[in-house]
Parts: sequence; structure tokens; C-alpha cells
Amino acid sequence: MNIHIITSKSGVSFFSFLLNYGVGVKIYDNPSVKKFLLKDLKIDEDYISNRIQTLFLNSKPIDNIDNAFLENGATLALSAAMPGTAGALFRKKGRYAAMRKQITYTDNIDIKKNKEGKIILKLFNMPAKELAGIIFERGVLIEKETLSLFLKNYNQRITPHIKEIHSDCKKKDKTIFFNRNLKAINLKVTFS
Repeated sequence: MNIHIITSKSGVSFFSFLLNYGVGVKIYDNPSVKKFLLKDLKIDEDYISNRIQTLFLNSKPIDNIDNAFLENGATLALSAAMPGTAGALFRKKGRYAAMRKQITYTDNIDIKKNKEGKIILKLFNMPAKELAGIIFERGVLIEKETLSLFLKNYNQRITPHIKEIHSDCKKKDKTIFFNRNLKAINLKVTFS
């Protein structure tokens, strides 16, 4: 099922919560994390360098985004600087990076090459809010249970922000749409 939701710009804050759970994003030709962020998601290089301070690939902190490659089924998590000791310890190329050497992500030159695949992308704190528009307008894959739970929890607060809902290219009534069982979903959200 393909769902396209058109919402006001004020609706972006609600959809950013979905990024904490993780959304599926298609990848092509096992890109490096840097290439994926720059070319596929079209995130500004300054933003990547200065705002995204903590990155995890398959639960391992990343220091070098040029040498971390995505493969089908991987999970990539991004965050701004986290507070406290954990923030200092896991910050990319931070002064305490040597203390986590055993768990730090290392080059994965032996990854299984795929022409196409899917990763789970998770964003936290400010990047979730600031990049939600870019990510959802590109389109994501989302589990029906996750979207159903999201809609159940935020239905009354998000409905006033929604202008239109299209399911498989057909315009739907939003009050009826939110009260039905959803199937596997390709979700695109446009903020205008």
C-alpha cells in the first residue's frame, strides 16, 4: 500500500516521532554512510559535519563515515550531541573515542554486495525534527504496526494538520482512513 499524506509544515513535529522508532529506507549499491547522507538523503555536508555528532551502525559507534558501508538489513542511527558522559564517549572522533575501541565500528569490506536493499534509519533529538521533512518527502517504508500505533496515539493532535491523504493514488477521507486496519506501507509525507 502506498500512502501519501499532505500536511501543513506544523505537522512535521508529529512525524519526527516516527523516526525514533525507525523507518525503512531503500539503498543502492552499498553506499558509504557519508554518500548515503549526502547523495541519497540530500543532507547538507555542513549539517552532517557539525550537527550530526553521534552515529551508530548496527549498534556500533562510527568515527569515519567515509569507511562505513551500508548493507541490506543494517540499522543506522543518527543523533546530535548527546549530553553527559555517554555523549562525550560516543561522539564521532571525540577525545574519548580510544576508550571504546573494542566496540567501535570498523571497515566492513567483506559486506555482501547488493544492487538494492533496505536499511532501518533512526534519528533522535534535533536531527529527527530538523530532517523529518527531507526524509518523509523522499518516502519511507514503515511497518503497519508502527504506523497504526502512531496514528492511534497522535490521531486527534495530528488530524488538524493533515490536508489530504492519498492511498494508492486515490484521495481518502482522513477520519475514515485513520480508523481502518493498515497493511505494509510505503509512506510519503509532504509538508506545505
